[in-house]
Amino acid sequence: MTKEKQIHSNQDSLNLTEEDIRWGTPEAVANYRAKRLSCNTIVDLCCASGFQSFAFAKTCKKVIAIDLDPQKIARAKENAKTLNIKNIEFHVGDVLEPHIIKLAIGADIIFCDPERLESEPKRTIDTIIPNIKELLEEYQKITQNIAIELPPLLEQDEINTLRPNFKNLKPQSFEKEYITYQGRTNRLTLYFGSLQHTTTKVVALPSTEELSPNNKKLATTNPPQATNQNTVPSQPTLTQQNSKTTLEVETFLCEIDPTLERANLLSEFQQKVGGTIIAQKKNIYLHAISPIYSPFITNIYRILNISEFKIGEIVKALKLLDAKQVTLRFHVSPQKYWNERSRLEKQLSGEKSLQLFKIGTQAIITEKIENIKQ
Repeated sequence: MTKEKQIHSNQDSLNLTEEDIRWGTPEAVANYRAKRLSCNTIVDLCCASGFQSFAFAKTCKKVIAIDLDPQKIARAKENAKTLNIKNIEFHVGDVLEPHIIKLAIGADIIFCDPERLESEPKRTIDTIIPNIKELLEEYQKITQNIAIELPPLLEQDEINTLRPNFKNLKPQSFEKEYITYQGRTNRLTLYFGSLQHTTTKVVALPSTEELSPNNKKLATTNPPQATNQNTVPSQPTLTQQNSKTTLEVETFLCEIDPTLERANLLSEFQQKVGGTIIAQKKNIYLHAISPIYSPFITNIYRILNISEFKIGEIVKALKLLDAKQVTLRFHVSPQKYWNERSRLEKQLSGEKSLQLFKIGTQAIITEKIENIKQ
């Protein structure tokens, strides 16, 4: 069993395969979702090794867990016994078979975490097993309160293929909830029926802070009082309305969790916390006068030096800043990255680990500071 990924607090005492650990729902995610879907009876379709079912068992009176793989169900049963969970009813079967569908009659909520290919050039609805459109068609005859997990990197055009009505059903309306866990996009769940609270939402775990188009309780740009050399007194943040993207020493680049861009909520976040958005290839930053402390900020960098992007000037500045190591925070092909980095570091003999950005034609040298909201 691999020890590289810890997804359950009692993992060492459970019977799990490497595949169970790789694909299993992290406990913090499972617990959050179980709290949201608390009810009398919930059906967990495609339950696999049961991590989400175990969480549902804490918040629901009865859990009906179903999976096509008898070996996964056997391990789930064994692990439920180990965890002293007694309110899960396990079944083996195809969730689209009539006799399995009947098991859901009377349930309050139906949840499904379907199987997908390990990798594919582009995630699509059509490669998900079981067929999501057929699943909705059958189970919405029982209840409209359905939650379905989808690959979080699924493009919006693919998600929207679920909106047209199926046969006599009404056009689909659902909430898209993205979960970011420890600063990385982790889950996408669609909520149907009365489970839908908004159109789109991002939840940061483990903090449970939320961002949605009409969410007004968000991160603050006012950190606690400075207690060390890596923090500065609070100042007004830059906004697009009253400033240009003017980079200055002792201002900050705050790296935004990419989940916000995927959920199309960057502007909502910026409106709440201020700052000027700077897009750099795959990374997006807020440039601000003071650090923006938020679970939706993955890294914060204090700007120490700005110069033209010329190797001689960069090395001179790095020496003055007592640098030893330099992480390149701009696009360099993997084949060239270490050659470029070594070209700088072999000329340095300091103590500090710094970062080098390239924004426009400028070289930006920074130091990373702690995000106290992480």
